[in-house]
Amino acid sequence: MAWRGKLSQNLKELRVLLCQSSPSSATTRTFVEKNYKDLKSLNPKLPILIRECRGIEPQLWARYECSSSWIYYDWFKTWVLRGAFVWKV
Repeated sequence: MAWRGKLSQNLKELRVLLCQSSPSSATTRTFVEKNYKDLKSLNPKLPILIRECRGIEPQLWARYECSSSWIYYDWFKTWVLRGAFVWKV
């Protein structure tokens, strides 16, 4: 999956918000644990921020090169829960 190394071409910043203990964020925590290191090594200059906040639902936010505003991906939680949003190393 060569696209993983090209994230920094269009993105300014990527943020993942999750709860450190709730069951609803369990798959997101697993996703971050399995993929953060690989994504960061392939995109060393791209800020990939993981924010933990008690009681929050998992969220993915992105800020693109062409815009200063943030885009919220509401499909992220559904995809992670279904296992469809998996980057294989």
